[in-house]
Amino acid sequence: MSEDPTARAAEPAPSPAAVTAPGGGPEAHHVRVHVQVAAGGFVKRTSRGDVDFVSPLPCPFNYGELPGTLGGDGDPLDAVVLGPRVPPGTSLRAALLGAVDFEDAGQPDLKLVCGNTPLRGVQRTLVLAWFRGYAVAKRALNVARGQSGPTRCRGWVDVDTARSRLAAAQARAAAAAGDSADEGARRPPHSDRSAPSARPRPDESGTS
Repeated sequence: MSEDPTARAAEPAPSPAAVTAPGGGPEAHHVRVHVQVAAGGFVKRTSRGDVDFVSPLPCPFNYGELPGTLGGDGDPLDAVVLGPRVPPGTSLRAALLGAVDFEDAGQPDLKLVCGNTPLRGVQRTLVLAWFRGYAVAKRALNVARGQSGPTRCRGWVDVDTARSRLAAAQARAAAAAGDSADEGARRPPHSDRSAPSARPRPDESGTS
């Protein structure tokens, strides 16, 4: 006896979020990244626009920072954006996939890893290999700059830990902004001391 095809229970269609959610499905945590170095670029700049590092090899992925964060080194958190080349100056939204635990001259320098597709094992291997090589070159540069402390790639950080450290960096940035606002509020109002004070003019008639 053949099975009646109409008797089969219809399988529910996947929701659009389950199909299109970048990085890791509908529960992925998304961040806004400001791209500073396009994939294939050589020059890394600081958040102030100064040249920080010139790589002997092209960077294999887009590299930037997360506005509204403050890392242990006093700068916004760095972020890798996997995928196609993105022009410098682009601000884009991507899923948080994990991070690289990096230390630069003794200061924590977390590198978030983001993208719009689930992370593949080969991508994770490439990112770690790149930062291990980057650590060697940056260590030599720090010695030339007279900066002490270890510079090294300490391994991979899972996405949950990366999310927790991102939240801490956002809290630091918010606290720093609040401190700056409080300091500005405590400053006395500016007074113009350049203006001469009004003095009574002598009576030109000579009468008292």
